[in-house]
Amino acid sequence: MAFNIASITPKQARQYLTAHINQPKANPVFLWGPYGVGKSSIIRAVADSMDIGFIDVRLSTMMAVDLRGLPFVDGDYANFKIPAWLPQADRDGERGLLVLDELMLAPDSIQGAAYQLLRERELGDYKLPDGWTIIAASNRPEDNAGVRGRQDAAVMDRFQTHFNVLPDVDEWKEWAGENGISPELISFISYRGHDKRSETGDLQEAGVLHEYPDGGCPKGHIAVATPRSWEAASNILSLGLDADLEQSALQGCVGEGASAELTSFLRICRNLPDVGQVLIDPYSAPAPAELPTQYAMATVLARRCDRDTISNAMEYVNRMNGELSALLMTLATSRDESLKSTQAYIDFKVENQDINI
Repeated sequence: MAFNIASITPKQARQYLTAHINQPKANPVFLWGPYGVGKSSIIRAVADSMDIGFIDVRLSTMMAVDLRGLPFVDGDYANFKIPAWLPQADRDGERGLLVLDELMLAPDSIQGAAYQLLRERELGDYKLPDGWTIIAASNRPEDNAGVRGRQDAAVMDRFQTHFNVLPDVDEWKEWAGENGISPELISFISYRGHDKRSETGDLQEAGVLHEYPDGGCPKGHIAVATPRSWEAASNILSLGLDADLEQSALQGCVGEGASAELTSFLRICRNLPDVGQVLIDPYSAPAPAELPTQYAMATVLARRCDRDTISNAMEYVNRMNGELSALLMTLATSRDESLKSTQAYIDFKVENQDINI
């Protein structure tokens, strides 16, 4: 990691921002992080949860006139029209988040204008409403994503704090279960997406959830596995494509290696023993010994069980691999909230009070 800043998870970033923006004229915060980790989504989620304004500005696509406004003649003087994207309390609300996205990818002329807004909460004649907070976001220089600029110490010091945001497998699974991500995909990430982030924030061992390499993608590598691209992969799985076309689409989404692994896993999911028989008699049905098949079986059971059969599904999973009971319960209750009133769910929560489902 090129900076002496701490690495935090997306959930921790949301927790910090939620507390931070309750201050009047709160100082800016900078979220650094690799490509595809969801920095912008984190900030939007905070604004949505607090029901406050949200404006996301992609500085890398702007010209200087977009930031300072168009000049006009005002008597004997020249002045500038205030750009429409800047927050106005009467139009956008008294409180909100102004996101300066891709700050370090912007040309120097844009960064210079943005720094005035960061330092003084002003831009020419414009003043940022007191209840609005600036959040900057950018890839890191080592991500080889076009980051430019000097990271001037005087400018960086204007931020209340800096964080390096890295993906977390358990957090992603929780988010995925709440947002309609394919259960087979969640199961695959659970199986292959082990989280081994080191204290230095090294992403090389983050598992298949995020395979964007330090230094950026090699030449010719367009598709790569990231939290953002796995969400797109879930959309592909919902299209009902034939196997060959689905494989090609997934390869163009998450890359050749990750898509091949996922396709193999899906093949297991789609060729399992009679799940209906398992839900009727979980004690006599054979239990697979191979870990990928166990994950696949837990996923299919989560999709098929109901209030009458969830206890049998849990019995079978505990016979097969007790560690998968949390996966089954997470997927099943995400699909059907009423399962949380079953005795099977109540018993599970009593035995696993530390698991948030």
